[in-house]
Amino acid sequence: MSHRVDARSQLRILHVDLDAFFAAVEVLDEPALAGRPVVVGGSGPRAVVASCSYEARRFGVRSAMPMLEALRRCPEAVHRPPRMARYREIGRAFLALLRAAADVVEPVGLDEAYLDLGGNARSDRQVEALAQGLRRQVATELGLSAAVGVAAHKHVAKLASRAVKRLPPAVRGERGILVVPPEAEADFLGPLPLAAVPGVGPVTAARLAAVGLHQVADLRTVPRTVLRRRLGQAAGDRLFALARGQLDEPVRASRPRRSISKIVTFPSDVEDRERLRGVVAVLAQALGDQLADEGLLARSVSVGLRDPAHRDHHRTSSSDAVGGAWSVGRQALALFDRLPGLPAVRAVEVSVQGLRPRNEVVQSPTLPFGCGDGSTPGGVAVGRRRPPVSLDAVASKLRTRFGPRALQPASTLPEAGARGVAGGVVGSLGLRED
Repeated sequence: MSHRVDARSQLRILHVDLDAFFAAVEVLDEPALAGRPVVVGGSGPRAVVASCSYEARRFGVRSAMPMLEALRRCPEAVHRPPRMARYREIGRAFLALLRAAADVVEPVGLDEAYLDLGGNARSDRQVEALAQGLRRQVATELGLSAAVGVAAHKHVAKLASRAVKRLPPAVRGERGILVVPPEAEADFLGPLPLAAVPGVGPVTAARLAAVGLHQVADLRTVPRTVLRRRLGQAAGDRLFALARGQLDEPVRASRPRRSISKIVTFPSDVEDRERLRGVVAVLAQALGDQLADEGLLARSVSVGLRDPAHRDHHRTSSSDAVGGAWSVGRQALALFDRLPGLPAVRAVEVSVQGLRPRNEVVQSPTLPFGCGDGSTPGGVAVGRRRPPVSLDAVASKLRTRFGPRALQPASTLPEAGARGVAGGVVGSLGLRED
């Protein structure tokens, strides 16, 4: 098969993916875990594995596997609950390192990103050397290992880094990168299963398998009209171009995240509505703190309950801007009170949508008097009256200074009796971030 090489198809795109991110951070913070099977995730019969070390993978443990099954396969595994605040901290440092290496960086979650070097005149050898240096920098400055894919096209770079990650660390060696030059793309992509291609999910793969298409090479044997008929015009055209080396999707420096959600699945179905309300308060606080920490605002808040039959019940509210624990929590609890009373609940979700940078004033409840330097404990300034202070801002400052538990909903405190189990449930299961 011929492959056209033009000015845009030189090596210019890197996909950098941190290895076993959550588990690797746990080992980084607790060096005694090095070389041991580490599994990160919640606890309880419904918890799943969020991340696991390569030592755990040798026992067949994988991400998204039920935690009970993972611990059955690897009884000696060290189990750690997720620490999302710590992972976000490392993720920000990782992104800063990448942005220092390239002008165009597109983050994908906390632990992976695309880099486009197309604006700089570099030879292919220089691009490969940069990839090697970037991987060494991640190891030196962050103490983590990364896989790097280098290619002329975005989807090929990601598939190349995935191929690196499938290799055992001993085989991968110090290099940890895979370069796929334009003239080698057809041979590299051809034998790959369609389910491994970015953008091809289980449903799409099943539709293609139904007509005898299993590998990327198979796509080259069918006309565009067949793919369009099976998948729709946009998806059909994308796969048609991908199989023929004609797909050139851009790396987007400002890839916006549309939403953030926090979900808790209970070890057993919950009937106590006050307990559920406490969990909603905890999740809303975590979301609000994250929005404030990342300098984001949201246009809407949603609360959802999942019943034992896996049916979801949601309520959503819209507003001009919410961006702190107080305002997110107030809306989330109001939405929860509008949800129907279910006999039992399997899981709770709180999410925010329509994210944008915080470049405007957030409408939040205020204290009647300002407080800060020069204020009395009662909130009255000495010598002059200060303007009202946002409760979101006050809550954020208190938690920043005294820790995340300095200010929390009363229903999550142990003294609240049955209501207080909300914090324990969240702490034991961990939070999932989408």
